[in-house]
Amino acid sequence: TVNNPDLGNGEWSITDGTNSVRVDDRWDYYYWPDSLQELAEVVGCLDYSYGNTKIQPRLARDVVESAGWGQNQLTRMQRIQQVLYSDLIKAGIDEESDMSYMYGDTVTIEGIVTMPTGLSYAGDGVKFIFQDEHGGPWSSILSYDPDSSAFPILFEGDRVQCTGYVYEYSTGPANMTELFITEPVNIIGVGVSLPDTADVNTGDLRWPTEAEQWGTVMVRATDAIVVENDLPYGEWSIDDGTGKVNVDDDSDSISVWQEAVGRPPVGSYVSSIRGWVYHHFGSNTDSTAYKIEPLYVADIEFGAGPPNITDVSRDPCVPGVDDMVTFSANIVDNSTISEASVYYRINDGNWNIIAMTNTTDDTWSGSISPSSTDGAFIEYFVKAADDGSDQSEIKWSEFPD
Repeated sequence: TVNNPDLGNGEWSITDGTNSVRVDDRWDYYYWPDSLQELAEVVGCLDYSYGNTKIQPRLARDVVESAGWGQNQLTRMQRIQQVLYSDLIKAGIDEESDMSYMYGDTVTIEGIVTMPTGLSYAGDGVKFIFQDEHGGPWSSILSYDPDSSAFPILFEGDRVQCTGYVYEYSTGPANMTELFITEPVNIIGVGVSLPDTADVNTGDLRWPTEAEQWGTVMVRATDAIVVENDLPYGEWSIDDGTGKVNVDDDSDSISVWQEAVGRPPVGSYVSSIRGWVYHHFGSNTDSTAYKIEPLYVADIEFGAGPPNITDVSRDPCVPGVDDMVTFSANIVDNSTISEASVYYRINDGNWNIIAMTNTTDDTWSGSISPSSTDGAFIEYFVKAADDGSDQSEIKWSEFPD
């Protein structure tokens, strides 16, 4: 039993009725002692420092709540998720050592919904994510069911208690720990403040030793540059200088946005991006097994970067020899578009440049004269520049690039 939850300096104490012993926090085991809480066991290295003998638990599984403690015998999220660093080293090679030590166990977990039902791709089923109120590493888990009616409609900020068994969803090198819920979801609160979003570097999400702790946790990366925007399955990648990580469109909001305006141009500056970490497909060899999954367009904040050119069209679509052709494009930037042009050539000749003008809102247009040649082959692309605001220089974009 916890007989003193706060002895200072991260220490607390327990008693089995014979005497009391201190427990210290040399390592992260993600337990927040509560006065008189019953514990099944506390395991750790025996330590003597600052005049006291102490137990030093190594990770979350070393502090086990009593099966009789609390109304629903709750299990900490971190006990399910955290694995030894030595196993994470092996996981990058054997692709299985990152699995939960509680695989197959039936547990009841309490957390706050951070990804609501109905937002992200789940085939014909449904999924949501909920997170321990303390946030941080190892604090979140996803639940999926192939039956779309299995869960109630859940919103961000709902506090829920869920009972089910621990399961691993494996896709190639990726194993994502899930809770397969077997009883009705119990909503015990609404409008609860979300756990703090964890700030990470993009390089923290490339290899199991650093990335696994953030699985399904809401994280934020800042001051990154788009380095690839044509990856398969709607993905693109960013790099803040510590190593690139892919951004995915699992959320319907992000998928629709990318279909409408395209993925951001290479070189775009991402001042902030927030999303959950998905351990899904990809490869450990090229560090693509972990991805950032923004929920909403507002989760991505672009700063200074090159213009984004989309929705390029021409009128008429099939011109005759005597038709003037007008090209239109939607061109946006974080500051101001300083110039935009249509580059074109006829039958592999020299490139010609026609200036475009801003007609309405973000629409720019420019026209080229009739070719006067039957069967002429005309190639063209649109090029635009910003004004260099908040950048070291003016930046350009082309469509297609």
